[in-house]
Amino acid sequence: METAPVWLKLRVEGDAPVLEALADLLVAWGAGGVVWEGEAAVVYFEPAARETVDLALGAYAADLAVPLAWRWEEDVGETWRDSWKAFFRPGPLSRRLAVCPSWEPAWRPDDPSVRVLRMDPGRAFGTGTHETTRLCLDLLDEETARDPVAELLDIGCGSGVLSIGCLLLGTPRAVALDLDPIATGATRDNARANGVADRLRIVCGDLRALRGTYPLVVANILYQVLLGLAPGIVQRVAPGGRLLLSGMLIPELPSASAVYGRLGLVEERRETLGEWGALVLRKG
Repeated sequence: METAPVWLKLRVEGDAPVLEALADLLVAWGAGGVVWEGEAAVVYFEPAARETVDLALGAYAADLAVPLAWRWEEDVGETWRDSWKAFFRPGPLSRRLAVCPSWEPAWRPDDPSVRVLRMDPGRAFGTGTHETTRLCLDLLDEETARDPVAELLDIGCGSGVLSIGCLLLGTPRAVALDLDPIATGATRDNARANGVADRLRIVCGDLRALRGTYPLVVANILYQVLLGLAPGIVQRVAPGGRLLLSGMLIPELPSASAVYGRLGLVEERRETLGEWGALVLRKG
């Protein structure tokens, strides 16, 4: 008789913006998807991952100086996997881009001109993709259709959804940057799965690992991090180039715009979805 597999259920509690940003990392660290239970993020890991995840969570909380609490529970069986999949279906991400999970390989959109991003989203309930990611993809779709660029820089790439999506939309080249080697590994796997690995350069490190400037830069990370990294991010935007920022709550948008404005960027556009917002700024 086959023994039912054992999984560890991890429940993480903290401030909503911190958990939203953390969710992508949890998936990059090997979680099979994030389920929201009230104000907590719940994920499942194989038992061997516990020590590594504990260390990563501790480092994450310490680096951002934010309160974070988590606990583990044992879960036997795989019914959670089927329940998670039942809440996510293929569908549109933007006007020219759709997402399809790995367990529905035959799905195609009705419009043959829509490109399909093959990726298992990190958030399974509701829309399947968090508002900040949807905001970024919508803006990248519209901005690159209106004013195409030769290269994109994706800062804090996580799973690589933004840079890979932009490549599928026709941008010739992209660079994906993240401090976490697990995240850059996930980005590499996803790039291969979507046939764009030859056009994506993946860098594990901080902004000091980069040289040169880029005509389009995107950063979908925490508000506090966006402010702290502002001078370094602005340095990577080419003269006349655009910067797309997200990961901010709507009340945080004015101060973010002001900080980047003092560094020489002019706000061109502001979009919101739910309680989240995004900015498009241009460097003079």
